[in-house]
Amino acid sequence: MSDSNAIVIQNSVPVHTNIVLGNQNFQFIYASQLYNTFFIVCARFLLDSNEEILQSIEIKLLNYKGLLNLGLLQSTKDNLKRDTKIIGGLNLTLDIQAMSGVHGHHNSIIIDNLNYPVDSLTDFMVTRKIHQFAPTTNIANHLNDMVFDEEFFQRDGTVIHQKDNHLDDIPVKENGKIVVLTHGKCKDTRAKFIVIPKQSS
Repeated sequence: MSDSNAIVIQNSVPVHTNIVLGNQNFQFIYASQLYNTFFIVCARFLLDSNEEILQSIEIKLLNYKGLLNLGLLQSTKDNLKRDTKIIGGLNLTLDIQAMSGVHGHHNSIIIDNLNYPVDSLTDFMVTRKIHQFAPTTNIANHLNDMVFDEEFFQRDGTVIHQKDNHLDDIPVKENGKIVVLTHGKCKDTRAKFIVIPKQSS
């Protein structure tokens, strides 16, 4: 029996995507829906001339359906880290904000000055952090803003309160023990790096 309102689906199928290193095309790394806008994030992984070192990652966010455009904030550039638990893993946090940031086919963010040997890379975890587009210390003042931030707040007439569905770690317990940490809605994408052997000339 779970100690919270959440349940853990048993024997679920682990799902991940593949990232092919050596492929110069933009590849899918993330998709979600926020503010009723469906969007994807794709990236191009640029190697050195010998295709042995990952030098940079170019990232694009594309909005598909929805009223508000979402964008990548420049702080995303500082969020690529080595995974401390998985040897060969990289973690990237996408800083996302509605009505701000970089989005569209002709705009991108580039994380450069990398020096990761390709043969040392195995896993890629992408997650996201949403930033309020109308931050305020007094949530009652938010009722007077031009657009209501429904990802962070909920209202009914003159009643307004802050949602708690964007906590970084939400423990789910069974029999008093934490069995999984959830991360909000549609927050993570897991990928495996695949290296295409360089063809000899």
